[in-house]
Amino acid sequence: MGADKGETTFVKEQPAHEQQVASFWLQKSEVSNEQYGRCVQAGACTPPKNDQWQQLVYADDPVTHVTWEQAIAYAAWAGGRLPSEAEWEHACRASDNRTYPWGETEPTSEVANFNSPSNGTDAVDLFPDGASADGILNLSGNVAEWTSSLDKAYPYAKDDGREDPTATGKRIARGGSFIYTHYQLRCFSRLALKPDATNRDVGFRVLIEAAQ
Repeated sequence: MGADKGETTFVKEQPAHEQQVASFWLQKSEVSNEQYGRCVQAGACTPPKNDQWQQLVYADDPVTHVTWEQAIAYAAWAGGRLPSEAEWEHACRASDNRTYPWGETEPTSEVANFNSPSNGTDAVDLFPDGASADGILNLSGNVAEWTSSLDKAYPYAKDDGREDPTATGKRIARGGSFIYTHYQLRCFSRLALKPDATNRDVGFRVLIEAAQ
């Protein structure tokens, strides 16, 4: 998890260190507008702060303009939770500790939606060539993804309060987005956001713990 100084200039991402996580299932794609809309219709979620989440043309695009609390509410309604930073990064890097979900090659428009702030989001099921080793789509690019973790310095320790859902402070989003360059698309990149932030390039996906 993380990176050493020779791999990144961002102090927030340093140092590289080992972590263990329990088995889990991670949603193959980011939560879409259509999926989130079902939670709104059920009365378990509040609407995103944009005008397109109910528009048919954007049904398959990732839901955006949702706060950390809204993401938490949807995940609970869907029977899961948000991934921690450690879980998210494990899904991205796989067992071979790759830099990007697809491997070591620099990103192109064939594998991710990035570096195009004027173009906006793409459908959550696009870019199969950029899938992770386990077939998970859009871990890099399209939208950054909320995690459960507080913005705290490394090394990561799940028992140091950073996974306390009642704690105050910024939360970490992962994966870069259509706005960012390739630096933010690396699996170890971290973005700290206020939990009440609603951004056009931030969404989420759901984790379900595997039966032990």
